[in-house]
Amino acid sequence: MKREEKNILSRQRILEAALREFSEKSYDTASMNTICTENNISKGIIYHYFKDKDELYLLCAGECFDKLPACLEGLKAAVADNPEQMTITFQTIGSSRTGLFLSLIRQGVFYVSFILILPRILGVTGIYLSQPAADILTVAVCIFLIRPMKEIASKNMAR
Repeated sequence: MKREEKNILSRQRILEAALREFSEKSYDTASMNTICTENNISKGIIYHYFKDKDELYLLCAGECFDKLPACLEGLKAAVADNPEQMTITFQTIGSSRTGLFLSLIRQGVFYVSFILILPRILGVTGIYLSQPAADILTVAVCIFLIRPMKEIASKNMAR
């Protein structure tokens, strides 16, 4: 195996280990030491390929963002095949599509956008602010949905 192929495989192995760590823990509690010990990776090799934890985290977030369209297509197909399996709060008033929409824009659109943009502007602070910023925008969208939600709820309560 050529040196370049080994470099690509090593880098990919580190990214996969980091994705597991960051998906299980928050940025603060995720540990480079855990990535090393649980995946038999030396700390030196991680820092050979990546500057620091921030760079590794942003690359992981970018990879998740790249996979988002395929995930959304899979979700769309799952909902189309069996919509009654969706367990979103808005189902209680008969509007699972609205609940799904809000969930997707909060996590899929707003949060992912903020997690990719804010750290470049604010550094690590941008990571911390990404979720609250996504929540604020989602609340703004919810404000516009109050009237339609009340109408849906009253129609379903009348049944």
